[in-house]
Amino acid sequence: MSYRKAERRQSVREVCNLAATCHPFTKRDCDSFLAIAHDISTDGVGLRAGQVVAVQTLRVELHAPVGAYSVSKLVRVKHVGRNAKARSCLGGIFVKPLSQNELHWLLGKE
Repeated sequence: MSYRKAERRQSVREVCNLAATCHPFTKRDCDSFLAIAHDISTDGVGLRAGQVVAVQTLRVELHAPVGAYSVSKLVRVKHVGRNAKARSCLGGIFVKPLSQNELHWLLGKE
């Protein structure tokens, strides 16, 4: 018998492939790093980074694939894992949720 964790997300995550620039919010002397947002909703985001990440809050700039649109949000990191390629897999919630319009712009669904 297999058990699955109950879904705790309040909004549906959409699969994406958005470039992201992450800045540790509480550690001003730390360098920013690049990541890929692989899923996103109005409430949160899943990121893959090429380095170990151990901070609690990030300022994340999400860049739309087309055009010059980007949005900067504070993200509270809720979990950090590692995949087989030794990359950090982060899951976080937005301190202030994305609007539906922001989500659609980022996903190219104007």
